[in-house]
Amino acid sequence: MAFDSEGFLHVATNIGVQVCDPQGRGTAVIDAPGESVSAVFFGGPGLQWLYVADGDKVWRRPVKRRGAAP
Repeated sequence: MAFDSEGFLHVATNIGVQVCDPQGRGTAVIDAPGESVSAVFFGGPGLQWLYVADGDKVWRRPVKRRGAAP
C-alpha cells in the first residue's frame, strides 16, 4: 500500500491497483500489467512514478498525483 500527496491510498490487489479516496471509498482500479500485483510504491525524482511489483518483474508508470513523502 502507498499513499499519494492528496491522501489517496493505492493498494496492490489481485485485480490491479485499487485507488481509494481519503474517506476510504474506491475511486479507480489501475489494471495489473501482468498476472497479479504484489506490491505498489511511489519512487523517482519527486515521487512521480508509481511502481508495481508482479512476481519477478517491476513495472512503472508516470502519475499525476505524487507519492506522499515518508
